[in-house]
Amino acid sequence: MEQPSVEEWFAYGQSAVNFRSLVPEVADSFTEEVFPELEIRLERISINYVLTEKYELPFLCTLLGDDYAELSPK
Repeated sequence: MEQPSVEEWFAYGQSAVNFRSLVPEVADSFTEEVFPELEIRLERISINYVLTEKYELPFLCTLLGDDYAELSPK
């Protein structure tokens, strides 16, 4: 598989919580991001290419658009 040009991706909300349980290494990146224009806070984790390959995450995700994917239920 060809390595994408983006070095880091983010998962928000329930996907962040789900990824944290699937990929223990992302626990250190777990944070809350504030979106003041919408007056909401969402949990966020960071995912990199190495973790994507290690845990075969493309098989667990559904592409929703050019920049968005959703963690699919097993």
